[in-house]
Amino acid sequence: MNKLTQCIILAGLMALSIMAVLPNAVDATPVAPQAQEVRGTTASYVIASAHNYANSYTYTWPTKTVTGATQIRVHFTKVDVESNYDFVYVLNSAGTQYSKLTGLYSTGVWSAWVPGTSLKVKLTTDSSVVKWGFATDLIEYETSSGSTVVALTSGVAKNRLIVSRWRFSNVLNYCQ
Repeated sequence: MNKLTQCIILAGLMALSIMAVLPNAVDATPVAPQAQEVRGTTASYVIASAHNYANSYTYTWPTKTVTGATQIRVHFTKVDVESNYDFVYVLNSAGTQYSKLTGLYSTGVWSAWVPGTSLKVKLTTDSSVVKWGFATDLIEYETSSGSTVVALTSGVAKNRLIVSRWRFSNVLNYCQ
């Protein structure tokens, strides 16, 4: 197979990869618990609120840092807080908000991507009505060295097919 044919195939694969990734990548709100993609490396990150949490409560869990990460997000196995009154936030290390969860996510949800190497989770509650709270199981992060794509449903791999995707700049450099 010559280089031109390889470049045409790579361009087609990249177009498919971009179409699959963009809907989640451009939306700043968490994705509903449908099939979701893991694009990078996952690691255990187990934190949880008290079940049930207290009224008039604010707590920020310690910052999770992954050296070398370019972006990071957290997977909640469950979120159940009073809708529109109690909130779970995902913040960067400086305190900038990237996700705001309220209500029930009974089968889990990924947060939005947080640029950089760190994130933290914060729970704030009002003075009435308590619910179950939240629990996490994983973080996912990407590094500048690339990533993989794996289909997930509620945090569990849907199949064993892993498709490596090249960074756009790598394809451009190769095909020039």
